[in-house]
Amino acid sequence: MPFAFVNTSATRMVDFRGYAYTREPSPISGMLVTRYDTSKPMTWHVPLREEVRATFAIDAPLAGYVDSTGVAEWLADRLRLHGIRFEKLESARAALGSRPGGDQGRTCQREFRRPGWQLRFRAHADGTR
Repeated sequence: MPFAFVNTSATRMVDFRGYAYTREPSPISGMLVTRYDTSKPMTWHVPLREEVRATFAIDAPLAGYVDSTGVAEWLADRLRLHGIRFEKLESARAALGSRPGGDQGRTCQREFRRPGWQLRFRAHADGTR
């Protein structure tokens, strides 16, 4: 299962339709603000990098993941929100031992990296199998 990706150097040029714009300081924040002029359509020829490759991947455990670090309820809420099927176990060790393969993944350390300019958080985990 791939977790992190990078774009390769392969590119192709595409026409990107948009509008003329100006960048000027905001009178409120002082930060640059983009103002579009919808009366002036423009087309830019830009490189598209659509080829990606995984930089970090793991084999998903057959029996799933067990989280006993106190975030189980928070995680369950997020899984429900995204429609991801999960099962709450009364006894993690007994339940995993009874499944075919008895394979499990364990996360030792987790951290959320600082978000980039699109405010997307990237998770980093070190673990064992």
